[in-house]
Amino acid sequence: MRITVQQLRHIMDLLAPTVNSRSEGPAQYMLFKGGFAVSNNGHMAIAVALPELEEETFLVPHKNLLESLKFIPASTLLEVTSENNSISVKGTTGGFTTNLWSEDSVNFPDFPVFEKTGGGEVDGDALVNNLKEVVGYASKQVTRPVLTGVCFTLGDQLEVAAADGNRLAWRTLPIRLPAVEDQPPRVVIPAQAFRALERLWKIVDKKSRPSENFEPERLTSNPHLHVASLASGRRYIDI
Repeated sequence: MRITVQQLRHIMDLLAPTVNSRSEGPAQYMLFKGGFAVSNNGHMAIAVALPELEEETFLVPHKNLLESLKFIPASTLLEVTSENNSISVKGTTGGFTTNLWSEDSVNFPDFPVFEKTGGGEVDGDALVNNLKEVVGYASKQVTRPVLTGVCFTLGDQLEVAAADGNRLAWRTLPIRLPAVEDQPPRVVIPAQAFRALERLWKIVDKKSRPSENFEPERLTSNPHLHVASLASGRRYIDI
C-alpha cells in the first residue's frame, strides 16, 4: 500500500475512538483489508474507505504507528507492506524504514454486517447538533446500562431522550425515521457511540450533497418544508 503520511494520519484519527492502546488484544490494532481500514474494540467498530489498499490484509498497531509518524513530514509518501506478522513502513521520498510487530489478522473481530430492514437517510447536521445537547444527560453509571444510552422513539418525528435517574432531557426532532413493522418503535443507543459520531462528524469530508431520497413534489405537499433549506447543501447520515 502506498499512502502519504497526511492521509494515513487522517485515517488513524478517524479510527481512534474505537482503538484501545492499553489493550493487549486486537483492540489496539487497525485492520487493513478489502479497501477499508477498520478499528473494533468489541463495543464499537469504525470502517474508513481506503482506495489505496489493494488485495493486502494486515493488522497495524495504532499507537506504535502513530509514534513512528510523529516527526515525519506530512507530504512523505509511504510504502506499507507486511510479511510474517511484521509490518514495514518505508518512506519512498524520505529515506527511512521502520518495522512494527503485528498479529495474525484472523484474530481480529469481524466488522458487523447489517441487513437493512428499516431506518433511512437523515440530515446529519441536524441530528448531531441536537443529540449533542441531549447526550450529556445520560448516566455514566455502568450498573444502570439502559440509562447510559439515548432512547430513540422512531416515527414521522424522531423523539430523543436521555436520563440519569435525577435529570431527563427530551426533544422532538424534525427528522423522519420510521420504525419497522412488527418491531418496537424504540431503540437505546449507547452515549459513547454518539460521542464518537460527533467527533467523526467534525473531521470527515465536509462536502455537502443533495439527499438521495429527495422528492421534488414534497415542496408543495408539505407546507412546513422551505425551499431555501431544501436547496441548500446538506450532509446526510444513513441510519
